[in-house]
Formats: sequence, C-alpha cells, structure tokens
Amino acid sequence: SVPYEYIRHQVDVRTTSKTIEVFYHSHRIASHVRIRSKAGEHVTLPDHMPEKHRQYLAMDSDYFRKWAKDVGPHALMVVSAILSAHKVEKQGYRTCTSLMKLADKYSLVRFEDACQRALSYTPSPSYKTVQTILKTGQDRVKVLSEQEKKPKTNAETHGSSEAPTITEDETMINPTTINKLHEMRLAAMAEAFYNQMEDETYKELSFEERVGIMVDREWPQAMDVLELIEARYQNA
Repeated sequence: SVPYEYIRHQVDVRTTSKTIEVFYHSHRIASHVRIRSKAGEHVTLPDHMPEKHRQYLAMDSDYFRKWAKDVGPHALMVVSAILSAHKVEKQGYRTCTSLMKLADKYSLVRFEDACQRALSYTPSPSYKTVQTILKTGQDRVKVLSEQEKKPKTNAETHGSSEAPTITEDETMINPTTINKLHEMRLAAMAEAFYNQMEDETYKELSFEERVGIMVDREWPQAMDVLELIEARYQNA
C-alpha cells in the first residue's frame, strides 16, 4: 500500500531481497518488508487508508457472519457468498456494510426474505441483486417450493368450492415479469422496468422508447459479459 493521496499517480518501485520501496518524484512515500510466505499475500498500513476506510478495520468476517446469522439463515448464506467471492475477504467488507444498511432501511425481516429470493436466482447473489429485490418488492412474493410449483390435478382444482383469493403481495406490479428478468440475469432491466411502472411520466413515451430505455440500462453489463466470453475464447 501507499498513502491514499497517491492513488492514480505513477510511482517508481524499488525491490531488494528484504524490502519493497515506493517513490514519487524521487521521494520515498512507502516501504514494506517483503513477504515470501505465501503468493498473493499483501500488506496494507492503516495510516495509508482514508479515514472512512479505517472504520472497516474494527470489523472482520466473523463480525459480519455473526450479524447475518442473527438475521437469518439466508442472510448468512448471502454474506458468506460475498466474502468468499474475493481472494482477500477484506475486499468484501464494504459490500457487507452496505447490506447492513439495506437491512436497517427495509427491516431485518424483509432483508432475510430478499436474501432468500436472491438465492433462488443464483448461489452467489450480489449486493445489487438484493437491493433490486427490496426496491421492487419481490421479497414480498412467496418463494414456491418444488412441490408447490407442480400444477394441480383436475380433482384438486374442481374439488374445492372456494374461489381463489388474491393477497396484497400478489397484486404487486408484474412480479412474474420481474422475477423472469432476474432469472435471465437482467437485473438492470428489471429495475428499469419497475421504475417505469412506478413513474407516471413514462406513460407519455412510446412502447419503443420505453423498451429502448430498459435495453440501455442493461447494455453495459451485457457488453462486459460478452467481452469476458470473447477473451476466454481467444485464450482457449
């Protein structure tokens, strides 16, 4: 690490058998003892961090996992997945802190339900996925079990005289469409679709214009995926 003031500046690095030194305009701004115990291990000095980043030093993976465990099993699975997604767990602390803020904003109960919904889409949900589920209210839609997903037989449907009831959660804005967009990994488009249904100003636009807006929201993510696929294909 180097002092955060030098982020995005070009520096010179001098290595010896025992030290790593970093220079900016011939002035040494940082020095570290070389680590040879394990490949990829790094050294970060707290004094090099911005003040807002130093607060994370008081937190560790056990802290976040304990908090998530108190919330519920699905929250614990999401937090564990986010921490495990990074080669260095500390890199996931900021995301976990953001998840805690979501729980404070929407309630622990809704956060746990949102984590359950996110895990039904992917075993490794991101912060953005959980946030979108909470913003669009998908956490209020029950996650059906495999047994519940099976179609009812004629005897089951005709044998009951009770008319089907619609709960408040089932009257939400196109939850099925939003769910399918998420299942297709189109989270940005799902959020754009929800925003259009909520905002009256979008009704003044044509169908083509509204679809174009949703596609534009998803386009950057789609291009990133395509570039990754092309890079792997070229390296194969």
